[in-house]
Amino acid sequence: MKNYFLVFIFLIAFSFGSVAQTKPAFGVYYNPAFTVTKTKAPGELDWLKKEWDMFESGSMGYSFGAFAQRTVTSKISLRVGAGFSTYVARADSLNNLGIDKYRTAYRFIEVPVVASYYFGENKYRRPYFSAGYTLNYFLNKSITYSLVGSNREEKTVLKGDEKAISHAVRLAFGFDFVLDKKWSMKTEIFVNQFLSSLTNDGLRRMPFAAGLSIQLRKK
Repeated sequence: MKNYFLVFIFLIAFSFGSVAQTKPAFGVYYNPAFTVTKTKAPGELDWLKKEWDMFESGSMGYSFGAFAQRTVTSKISLRVGAGFSTYVARADSLNNLGIDKYRTAYRFIEVPVVASYYFGENKYRRPYFSAGYTLNYFLNKSITYSLVGSNREEKTVLKGDEKAISHAVRLAFGFDFVLDKKWSMKTEIFVNQFLSSLTNDGLRRMPFAAGLSIQLRKK
């Protein structure tokens, strides 16, 4: 884990130092998203993948945090942030076990590094495409459930046997709006796909999110 953070520190220092002639902009972001955990398995465990796919479905998750952004050129900017994210999965086929609702929320600290490319000539409303990488540090998972016939929800928080570090790639398309001389706002549609599995048990558990990102930035 130490090596991953050293790589990030070097990346951030190099990227921001290379454009030190400009002042960074700071902002916050909030990303509501539909999340699902995809399951992949080798041939001998394909039956177990089918079991997971049969009773597990997606649900709503979110992420939020703060970031710093530098302008590299008139068309390229680099954003580095840190925040909290939650990926939620829902199980709907557990009535035979006496469970009515069952929801698992995987919680992470996320460190995204995102590059954006702008196009168009309108300086007050610029479309852009962005691509980036996110380092995810697993905190815990929250399990919420209720028994059949009961309106009372039970909740437990577990550390679990998930990997501490996971990697994801992020793609987005959106618009950057200038609000006034000091503030601007980005709205974008994004997808975020884990590239590494959460577990080491033979199954590859790969969280995925698709949603809307809202970013408020002070110049």
